[in-house]
Amino acid sequence: MRARPIEPVDVPRVQGFLADLAGRLGDEAVGERKQVSLATRPAGWLVEEQGDIVGVAPLVQGASGRTFELATERTEVAECLVDGILEGGGEEPLRAWSLRGRHRLVLERAGFTTERTLYQLGVLLPLAEPSAGGLVYRGFRPGDEASWLEVNNLAFAGHAEQGSLTMDDFRRLVELDWWDPDGLRIMEHDGRFVGSCWTKVHPDDIGEIYVIGIDPAFHGRGWGRELTLEGLRHLYEVGGCRETILYADGANEAAMALYRGLGFEVRHTDSAYVRTQPKLR
Repeated sequence: MRARPIEPVDVPRVQGFLADLAGRLGDEAVGERKQVSLATRPAGWLVEEQGDIVGVAPLVQGASGRTFELATERTEVAECLVDGILEGGGEEPLRAWSLRGRHRLVLERAGFTTERTLYQLGVLLPLAEPSAGGLVYRGFRPGDEASWLEVNNLAFAGHAEQGSLTMDDFRRLVELDWWDPDGLRIMEHDGRFVGSCWTKVHPDDIGEIYVIGIDPAFHGRGWGRELTLEGLRHLYEVGGCRETILYADGANEAAMALYRGLGFEVRHTDSAYVRTQPKLR
């Protein structure tokens, strides 16, 4: 059993495998960013048995290195995928996500150590939290693309994935079936695009604050809380959601404090690993 690189011709089969795997897991097989990147800039490794895909590891090249996720139900296939990635070489550092703890031991045996912890937080709606007011919000309009991309990449500078989005990535995101331009809430100050809260409504009517970010030039004004409240308001009043989730980096103490202060509680944990030592034999 050997892994091989994913080629553009493989993408439809890989997407079908990920959809089937997600159905069996009752959860996403890989994160949505990896799925979007697979469609726009296919990269990564796959393993086949008798012509059928049994595991894939989509890989994203970001500003701070490469990141992959392991999508398979079998430990030996996960090990084969990691071997392929390591033998294939490439730019360092190399990072990997373990969703819900899946294949954590495979990564640790391959010399990866925990770098970040990502919490899924949830809260019931509506919130009895008043907004300070004074800021202007609106939905996304054609022509906002470049401003959104600029502010997003400034807000997430240094982030391995979110901080290096391209216009092609954005266009692919707005082609997803849940895209709603009014759900991408734009914050303006004196007519300037200063931040956004991208909301998502899941099929089960659970809302999500998908991406939220403010231009760093406007940090320290308490606008993160106001923008979060605007996203929650929209999900409740327009989206009809009675519950909302979001993901937050455990190392971002300010964000964690903000969300906990609004009543969010931890639902589950994902971990990011970075390779810092040789593979254990």
